[in-house]
Amino acid sequence: MKQANEEKLLRIIPPPAGTRGFVMTQGTRVETANGEEVHGVTKIVLTCEVDDIWRAEISCFVQPPDVTCLADMSRRFAPTRWQRMVMAARRLLRLTAAA
Repeated sequence: MKQANEEKLLRIIPPPAGTRGFVMTQGTRVETANGEEVHGVTKIVLTCEVDDIWRAEISCFVQPPDVTCLADMSRRFAPTRWQRMVMAARRLLRLTAAA
């Protein structure tokens, strides 16, 4: 029975059962709510408690985007506006504390 406010984050899809009735772990897929497959999954741990929902801990390898030049890398790791504001506030506090 589905509830009206049910929200799905991920879906775990096991492979079909083998000839002996066992379901092997290799071939299990993880999909997002919109149907896209999550790649790089290395481990799925399912846990549940009495009168509670199933919970999944999913471990994955993440592949960062390629860096083609130093300029790409400097833009990617440049501080954001709020980080610059925090750094400026810290400098100001250090100056006032030293005075």
